[in-house]
Amino acid sequence: MLTTKIGKVHGYLRILVLQYTILRPLLEYIGDVAGADGKLNDAEISVQGAFVWLTILRLLSTLVCMYGCMVIYQNVRGLEKFQHVNIRAKFVLVQMVLVVSNLQTAILSILSTAGAVPCNPDTLFPVKSRANALNHLLVVFEMLLLGILARWLYLKEYSNLQKGRDQTPSAVEGRTNPAMEENGDVQADDVKTQG
Repeated sequence: MLTTKIGKVHGYLRILVLQYTILRPLLEYIGDVAGADGKLNDAEISVQGAFVWLTILRLLSTLVCMYGCMVIYQNVRGLEKFQHVNIRAKFVLVQMVLVVSNLQTAILSILSTAGAVPCNPDTLFPVKSRANALNHLLVVFEMLLLGILARWLYLKEYSNLQKGRDQTPSAVEGRTNPAMEENGDVQADDVKTQG
């Protein structure tokens, strides 16, 4: 009974986190189509404007995702069987991706609206376009660095697994999940068979 409740809560938390991967591209697509039709004006800040509602929905999606990540992290960080996977660094990495992709865009948008982004008369782009180009350039560079860091974190764990230093249940053939063994809920598909 307890296992099914934990499974349901885990499923809800996964939905909280994974909704971001569906909603964010969908909202970006709607914003791009509305911008191409001329119905999305980011200079018009009013309750009737589509820009405000799209921004609110993006922010809510990001906050719900961050909340789900934090709840999962708070529940997993104390478990001894997850100590070897360096969960704190991976959690910080996920949070950095969310912050870079959202907070930086908002800050540069506010700075360009305030006129803090310089615009030379010799350039082709207006202030908003220069701020967007600067944001995209920074995001590409920062995501490259975060990708390299993620590769290093996950590759280090994989190399430990290949060398046989990692003795987790998933790394040892023929063993089951210890949490399920304690409850007596071992299923046939949870046991790895040696071929």
